[in-house]
Amino acid sequence: DSIKFNSNNTGVYYYNGIQNNTTWNFAGGDKTKITLVINLTPSPITVNLEYVIVTTTTFSYTQQFTGTLSYLASVKRIPN
Repeated sequence: DSIKFNSNNTGVYYYNGIQNNTTWNFAGGDKTKITLVINLTPSPITVNLEYVIVTTTTFSYTQQFTGTLSYLASVKRIPN
């Protein structure tokens, strides 16, 4: 999977060849938390990203989701 963040608080979540539109916003003044809404059909899901660190080569964070499946993950992404 991969995520594209646009500067206008929109983006795209790519998974198994499918593109889903997203919206995102910083949650908190220090910009270390992001609320990401992935517009899945039939209903969107909200994923909370915390401890966000962005460098020129990586995007790392912890990810928490609570729904039909609940999980907590530590993620480090690199550009595609």
